[in-house]
Amino acid sequence: MQDTTMLIEILFWLLLVLTCLFCALAGGKAGRAGVALIIAATIATDIAQNTTNWSHTAWPIAAIDAALLVGLYILALKSRAYWPLWATGFHLITVITHIATIIAPGFRFGVYFGFSGIWSLLTLLAMVIGVAADHRASHNRRAEPAPTE
Repeated sequence: MQDTTMLIEILFWLLLVLTCLFCALAGGKAGRAGVALIIAATIATDIAQNTTNWSHTAWPIAAIDAALLVGLYILALKSRAYWPLWATGFHLITVITHIATIIAPGFRFGVYFGFSGIWSLLTLLAMVIGVAADHRASHNRRAEPAPTE
């Protein structure tokens, strides 16, 4: 279990750095806003984890995740890109994981921590794939010749 947790953490940090660099450079205004939200939530979560016991509901982290969900949702409403919708959806599952620990207090540590990590990775992947698709579509629109009459 410890090896799996360590692997998820390493993958998350690697993906976080690469996602943030790519989205900040290629994602336009929405990409930079998404990066700012993710970085702020990651830093806050890193600080909160020092006071969190994952054997019960991690209230500080649940609050941070809820705030990130609201931020991603607002970004999805304001953005013309589709990736914020996917990122919001994946992050909603992370928040639901916290709710599950409230409903079922005997939720196991490994399952709780693992679900949070897995859905965070998918949120980052949604950002990268979406920004890449938006960037490619934007590039293709510029490359198309103007219609002739």
